[in-house]
Amino acid sequence: MAICRDRSDQFIHQIELACQHESDDIRVNLTKLLHDLYAIFTDKKSMAFDRLLMNISSENQELEVELYNQGPKRAYSTLAKYLEKMDQLGFIDCKRPTESSIYFFGFFQDLHWRAMVGLPIEIMDNERIDYFVERFIRGHAI
Repeated sequence: MAICRDRSDQFIHQIELACQHESDDIRVNLTKLLHDLYAIFTDKKSMAFDRLLMNISSENQELEVELYNQGPKRAYSTLAKYLEKMDQLGFIDCKRPTESSIYFFGFFQDLHWRAMVGLPIEIMDNERIDYFVERFIRGHAI
């Protein structure tokens, strides 16, 4: 569990860095966040560790819950706070920040599943990330 917490802390730290970036330009911050998270998700050691966790946790519901709470739930909450702040500052219209953060992280769903089952992972270029960030921001336009 300590290793899981440490890895989750590193992951959450990347989200916090993007959310605490000095720039109020949400586009810049979310683009940086996606690039940073893509690097984490596609790291070979990270993918192997995630596969190991899924195998181990499938037999232990308490561990499954803890992994969810330490990983995705914390990630959603951290990004939701940032989106709420951007809403309050008038940069976006985001009245349901938790749901929006879940949607945002959905960007990685295909990538994560491919990594979990050992399929090749598509290279995420700047154009693709920019497209996703632009669509996300347009969905929250004022």
